[in-house]
Amino acid sequence: MEKSMSGDAELKKNRILVLIDLPNLLINMDCGLDPQKFKAECGFEKMLKRLKAIGDIEMVLVFASTKTPGMYLYQHFFYDKGFLVITCPHLEKDTTDDTLIKLAEKMIDNYTGITHLCLVSGDHHFGTTLIKAKERREKIIIISPIISSLSDELIPLADTDEQGRKMIYLFSPLTE
Repeated sequence: MEKSMSGDAELKKNRILVLIDLPNLLINMDCGLDPQKFKAECGFEKMLKRLKAIGDIEMVLVFASTKTPGMYLYQHFFYDKGFLVITCPHLEKDTTDDTLIKLAEKMIDNYTGITHLCLVSGDHHFGTTLIKAKERREKIIIISPIISSLSDELIPLADTDEQGRKMIYLFSPLTE
């Protein structure tokens, strides 16, 4: 428990690091939805609202390949929201996953005070990174584009909230 400057005890505030695998998100969002009812920005707004109910969002990192379809559609939105975009080179293959893993693990080792790691992806490649975060006592939140893209390997790694529910959520780009 931390103390305020007046000496009163107060609860430690949750601090969240958000990692977005944009290619995974965009590929899995493209599931034939009516464009009039679909807007990725709505999904990001809902994501932020849900996460702010859990704690303070310290940083949002968006990882995308130079060949990610639609990457540039959201650049103004990301900038306005303070998201940091990491552009990953597309060499012989897409390096987005590798870059996200390397940077995430470096931040897990060196960035103090983070209580929660939120992965916006359902990709199984991030399992070892989530395990490393759990070893550092960070709670894991997973936001998946659609349920069918959520790897069975990631499900047990998500922590539970105060009500005992797994902190696994769907990215919802539907307008309301």
